[in-house]
Amino acid sequence: MTLPPLALLAAAPPCRAVAACVYELLDGELAPPLALALRDHLRACLHCRGLVAGERALLERVARAARVEPAPAPLVARVRAELAGRAATIDAGRDVAAPARRVRRRALSPRLR
Repeated sequence: MTLPPLALLAAAPPCRAVAACVYELLDGELAPPLALALRDHLRACLHCRGLVAGERALLERVARAARVEPAPAPLVARVRAELAGRAATIDAGRDVAAPARRVRRRALSPRLR
């Protein structure tokens, strides 16, 4: 059963409300009256402050781990040049898969000597 935000605070002790809404609280997604009530509780409750601080640290670690470093410019240029060269080869009508098929055919066919 999901309670409306303010009913959650009225139905559950404030510590349970903090635990139930910690991510919404950190993401700023709670209705202002509930967020205000939970922040008031956090000022008084060391346990809940620790819970929220721990979850905030976890979210920050996940965000740092998810960051993608851009590829170095020389690598990007080489990859683009290689892809452009392959596209030009395909556009010119050459079958770039033919050498691979020949190798595979030789490997699969019995040797007739």
